[in-house]
Amino acid sequence: MSNDSQPVELTLYPELEENPDCIAIAERCELLAAILMDSTDQHAMQPVLRCMQTYLLAMKSALGELLSDVRILQLTAKELPAETTSCFNPDSELLLEYCEAVTHTLISVVLPNEHRVNLVGLLYDLCYLQRSDLTAPRFIFEA
Repeated sequence: MSNDSQPVELTLYPELEENPDCIAIAERCELLAAILMDSTDQHAMQPVLRCMQTYLLAMKSALGELLSDVRILQLTAKELPAETTSCFNPDSELLLEYCEAVTHTLISVVLPNEHRVNLVGLLYDLCYLQRSDLTAPRFIFEA
């Protein structure tokens, strides 16, 4: 039975009704991007891209929510990893915007195969970076 107060997108993906945190959503987006990399038919990609679009929409609100105590424990280490120096180091919000833009392009535009493959690869890399950023230790154990 559908809940009329829920957006249509959420009723299509019941796992989102459980309000997963940003890390769980990022992991799902990375998986969806990996599925897209294995797809060869642009039309068959459309349902996966729409699913990705819904998860990215859910990520917008999840990024602003507090993490559970279990997640905080998972993100806690004796010391934080050394900062990497990279000329490409966007934060999670900007990575989300990039993912949304690439997903929208893949949904909306019929592309030559080479461009589609490159954009799907870019989407995967962006999702991987976001998941890596969100799962990196960020808290220190207090003695």
